[in-house]
Amino acid sequence: MNDLSKSIFYKRHEDDEVYDRITIEIVPRYKTSGLSGNEWRISVLVKLYRKGSLIAERSWNKLQWALACLPAWIAEVGDQGFGGKEFNHKADEQKCAQPGCSEPGSIEYRLKGQYCQVAPHDGPHQPKFDLRRRFCQRHAIRGDAGFEDSDQNYEQLSGPSPRPEVFDESPSSRVSVNIQSLDDVPNAVQQVRETRKPR
Repeated sequence: MNDLSKSIFYKRHEDDEVYDRITIEIVPRYKTSGLSGNEWRISVLVKLYRKGSLIAERSWNKLQWALACLPAWIAEVGDQGFGGKEFNHKADEQKCAQPGCSEPGSIEYRLKGQYCQVAPHDGPHQPKFDLRRRFCQRHAIRGDAGFEDSDQNYEQLSGPSPRPEVFDESPSSRVSVNIQSLDDVPNAVQQVRETRKPR
């Protein structure tokens, strides 16, 4: 009997919603027919991607039908397990675990603790398996705001130093407004909106 506690599992990031890109495109075609005549027709082609790989595609005759059916179709594709038997799980595990990134995961971490939100285990606990994640160097710094996905909760097992040359830093900003009375609130809200406008 296998001891599963020694098995390695690659855990998806909690923000990973499986599909990270959906494209919708109008596809024209010139239909010819000796019986009904010639004319331009269109179809609407919808494609689902995960980390750069095409997972599934489907077409509809009208955009409104595609948009109305999209949630049910995504659920149907998900029932097939990330897009069916052809999906390469091993190749997917080799990619960066950051949602939306399709780069190879060059740095491998082991999770020290696992966060569970289901009673009676609410909070951190020791994983029963060897849980790991891979990140590219650009996304290897995880920060300190969360529990499970934080630098303190990862043990680096392989790869280069997690110090990227390109880092997508987006500092939080703080806005202070002076309110003397409730009458000042609308003006204060407008001041905050003005400071948050992209420049």
